Amino acid sequence: MRLTQRHLTDIGATAARADRYLPDLNALLPAHQIDTPLRVAHFLAQVLHESGLLGVVEENLNYSAARLRQIFPKYFTAAQAAQYGGKREAIGNRVYGGRLGNGGESSGDGYRYRGRGLIQLTGKSNYRRFADWLKTDVVAAPDLVAQRYAVHGAVFYWNLRGINDPADADDVRAVTRAINGGTIGLDERIRLLDRAKRALAYAAPAATEGATHVVTATQLNLRSATIVSPANRIATLAQGTPVTWLADAGGGWVRVRLILGGQVAEGFVSAQYLQAVAARALRAGLAPAPAPVPVP
Repeated sequence: MRLTQRHLTDIGATAARADRYLPDLNALLPAHQIDTPLRVAHFLAQVLHESGLLGVVEENLNYSAARLRQIFPKYFTAAQAAQYGGKREAIGNRVYGGRLGNGGESSGDGYRYRGRGLIQLTGKSNYRRFADWLKTDVVAAPDLVAQRYAVHGAVFYWNLRGINDPADADDVRAVTRAINGGTIGLDERIRLLDRAKRALAYAAPAATEGATHVVTATQLNLRSATIVSPANRIATLAQGTPVTWLADAGGGWVRVRLILGGQVAEGFVSAQYLQAVAARALRAGLAPAPAPVPVP
């Protein structure tokens, strides 16, 4: 599917930020198998959370002494916090020095390889791996990760951690743990995921012309035949995806038509996970949000 400014602004980004990153998002997501509405929704929710709605692509590290004690109590005594407070470079070198492939505190690697990108890449070893993947020496020029390769770094990290799998399962907790090792900010990530699912279900009038139903399952497989098999899955449709009911195919299946990746596609889905919606409401983007139901 091709992302638009409308998709990103509906989730919460400004138009200017959306326009900045749309070319790379549309080039890189399908090229690296982040290519179903559910995968894209999870990716965008996490990226927008991590980057402050696409506004932050570099770790600040400008902490007061009091804040250092709250965030990094392992690295700073009260006296050390008072000494380091407000000194970004010194803080980065202390917190990240001697780990993540960085040299010791005096090497300057901690600050040099601080977090950058839409999902912040941190540490010299990760910059090396990213450089190999990107085939560009971001170890020698780490600022490029924030300036030119912010989306690339996020896609690299997503694939490195195999996050498509928990995204396919619509498991936001597992996706969040893969991103940051815990569930920090989970409530906000869930809110952004809900916005992303709704935004991606929106289609321009040309895409919804003649649509009769929306998908009610959190994800629903579109298939090439009326049997459940991995071999006949065409795509996974997100909740709220508009479709046109073509014919009852028997056995609880229905043949549908929809816009998929900018192209007209047809296939079979389970009829029980479709809800009839007036075409006018669809075209206006006013389709009701159905309650989540189990995936067949």
